Amino acid sequence: MNNLLAQSNIHPNIKTINTLIKQEAIQEANALIKSDIEKLKETKKCSVLVHYIFPLGKIHILNNAFNEAAQKGKLLVDFIENNTLDAETLYLANIEYSKLCLDIGELPKAYKHANKAKAYAQQTKNTLYLIESAYYLADYAMKLGQIDVLEKHVRSADSILRKNPNSEFKITARVYNLFGALMYFTSKQDSAFYYFNKALKHIPKLEQNEENSLYLPAAIKGNMSVIKLNQGQPSEAKPLIQSSIQLSKAFLDKTQHHPLENRVKRNLTIAYNNLNGLYFDLGDFEKSDFITKLALDYTKSNFPENSQEYFMAALTHAEVKTQKREFKTALKYLDIANKTLAKIPGDNFQLKAFLYNEYANVYYMMEAFKEALEFRELSNLNYKKSNPNAFDPNKLYNTMNLAIAYSEIGEKDKAIKTAKSTYNYFYKAKGENDYFTNALMLTLAKVYYNLGMYNESEIWSEKSIKLYNEKASKETIDRLYFEEDKAEIYILNAQSKYQRAQKKDSLFLKQLLPLINNAIKALEEKKITITAFNDINALIENNTKVFNFAKKINLELYHITNNTSYLEKTISLHESALYNRIRARLNTNPNISFSGIPSHISKREKEIKQTLTTKKENLDALVTNTNIWHTFLDTLKTHYPKYYKMRYATIEKPFADIYKHLPKNTTVIRYLFIENNLYGFVLSSDGKKTITKLKTNNLDAYITQVSNNDNNVKATSKSLFALYQQLWKPLENNITTEKIIIIPDRGLFNLSIESITPKPITTFDELSTNSLLSKHIISYNYSLLLLAKDQKTIGYNKDFVAFAPEFNADMKQHYSIAITDSLSIDKTYLNLLPQPFSVDLVKEYSRVFNGDYFINENASKTIFKNEANEHKIIHIAPTPNLTT
Repeated sequence: MNNLLAQSNIHPNIKTINTLIKQEAIQEANALIKSDIEKLKETKKCSVLVHYIFPLGKIHILNNAFNEAAQKGKLLVDFIENNTLDAETLYLANIEYSKLCLDIGELPKAYKHANKAKAYAQQTKNTLYLIESAYYLADYAMKLGQIDVLEKHVRSADSILRKNPNSEFKITARVYNLFGALMYFTSKQDSAFYYFNKALKHIPKLEQNEENSLYLPAAIKGNMSVIKLNQGQPSEAKPLIQSSIQLSKAFLDKTQHHPLENRVKRNLTIAYNNLNGLYFDLGDFEKSDFITKLALDYTKSNFPENSQEYFMAALTHAEVKTQKREFKTALKYLDIANKTLAKIPGDNFQLKAFLYNEYANVYYMMEAFKEALEFRELSNLNYKKSNPNAFDPNKLYNTMNLAIAYSEIGEKDKAIKTAKSTYNYFYKAKGENDYFTNALMLTLAKVYYNLGMYNESEIWSEKSIKLYNEKASKETIDRLYFEEDKAEIYILNAQSKYQRAQKKDSLFLKQLLPLINNAIKALEEKKITITAFNDINALIENNTKVFNFAKKINLELYHITNNTSYLEKTISLHESALYNRIRARLNTNPNISFSGIPSHISKREKEIKQTLTTKKENLDALVTNTNIWHTFLDTLKTHYPKYYKMRYATIEKPFADIYKHLPKNTTVIRYLFIENNLYGFVLSSDGKKTITKLKTNNLDAYITQVSNNDNNVKATSKSLFALYQQLWKPLENNITTEKIIIIPDRGLFNLSIESITPKPITTFDELSTNSLLSKHIISYNYSLLLLAKDQKTIGYNKDFVAFAPEFNADMKQHYSIAITDSLSIDKTYLNLLPQPFSVDLVKEYSRVFNGDYFINENASKTIFKNEANEHKIIHIAPTPNLTT
């Protein structure tokens, strides 16, 4: 009844005012508002005046007079409060003003007046007012980053819903949406998606208008997309993001200066951010860069500088710049975000935590570790203030990173206290079997290892391994909680044992091999289910740690025992790591197709892989899906063995007989780094194998100097001679053949090793007689695995085909016209430099080799796929862009 009375007090001119605003007749609307307010003040019709608070402020917002909007609205609220004691009128006055404060970016004021509204709602005992005030308080608390306050109010709203199961409230869907947000902030992803979906299903029960049919589902689908992204399901997230953007744009197209316009624009910026997350997680930073810049430009046009939207747009763009290693630009946008944050009213602890965390990331990648630590500490402090009573994932992982950062600089007490207190919190709350508790065991093992406390590191890593083995032996889904960290746990345990050992004889070293093999096995299992770029980065990092330590131990065993099987194992591990990195990246590209595999098999493979990315909840389903995946792999192994071998089988080849496959009178030199030590492995066609540790003093500087191609003979001579002394002289007694195959590693790929000289030169002409190339026939390869196979040359009938897009102005103009969706435009393509000489070159080559060529628009992907096969020589012109 009270709500009906409130509706009956709406002045008929309110509809006229809204129409004038939609028609952008702002002056006429403003004049009518002023006239009505003056008349209503005279008669003190406060119950009618409350409905003018938001339109009055809206007029000033449309004129970008945000301060005046707040002042005029507050004066009207003050008048109402001074002239009535009616609780319902006072409730409506404060709740309307709180909505206005939200639109002008005054969140603390919005919360303050919603809280006043709640007190008046309690006086009215109106259930709708009680649930509304609880909802708005929860919404404002979330936007303020006060998660504990969000929980208090949204649970209050949910309690009211539960007590009134047979009542329909227009705000029910919004409450469920906020409850989903609470589940998200407490790391309950599946529960969050459940409540978002529940909110979405409730929408058809509402009155169908732009607010309920466009605005609300857009907001909810945007939230659902975040969950799918966090669960590693981009294919499910993408249509939700697209639908959210389409619904928001439809709302803005169909309405004009609607009271929810700012909220819709706010949701649109969030949708752009979610779309960025889709490409960001896949490592497509160029697309991310374009989308975040688009979002930033949109935000600048629609929100004031003191808004959260402006802050988040600048911060997100900075995050992309960080990943692109454009640190100067990243800091520029972080500084913009920082200045914006200073203008946003309130404490904004959560926003500060986000900002300082990204500053820490930039400085850490720049190796400015002192600054990185300072910002990591600031971020952690603000996370604690934002969410003091719980650990959401952001806060937890920030705390763990802070503990590790302390340990890296030897801050023993701080490192141990930070990690141990967090562990104790989770141990008391969830016990030792919880996923996060186990993650903290790994953190403690890392912290103690970094501090040189190897006994404690061994204890904590063994606790984690023991827990893993218990879960594995029971064959429960709990064992999958820490699959992603399993390799690191094993290798940390092995490294701790190694560091503690006083006597590192062959017996001891052999005892480490099972732990190392378990770590490698864990990586093999992990490779199969990788779908996200961030997982690839972690996997490659773990590959480096695991394979480096494995190579180190096998090489030490070789030196102690002279058993060549350990030397062969060392080289095999090095080659395996190389191929594993390449293949792991290959497996993340969803657009690659493979010959010989039926489409229904490929489709089934992608579907099962997607089910494996469900995180931490819905565990029974994950067990089932894991079993289905292994069954599917067995099918691939049986029916498509070549495909299985290429994508999933362990890549590790025995090298005992590799020399049999070498050309006669040929020596192979395989350079390889183990940790930061460089070795030269020499293999001759008669089966002789040696490995020698090489010096690396100033190696990078010498390579850089030689690669600069300057005319400084003296400096170049010094570098070439020094490189010979370091890379060749220690090996030359084992090199007796004219033919040499060189396989570089790391920075050596940037060096033309054939040009190094056994004696200093005085002119560049001397290189023809005083370099390795003057004495040897040298070729290069990138892996010994390629030498271990019987190579058969296929006899192709056709000799030559060439492809050369010229990238001239006409091509770019036609492209820009053809692509109407700005998000789909490839900016890199438009920056490619014109290549007229490439076209001339392929024409000449085609004449010499009696072949075919395809230029400009004909040098397309489709024509390449149809025409490039079965040619002895395929020439592809380079595609330089303006940034290179």
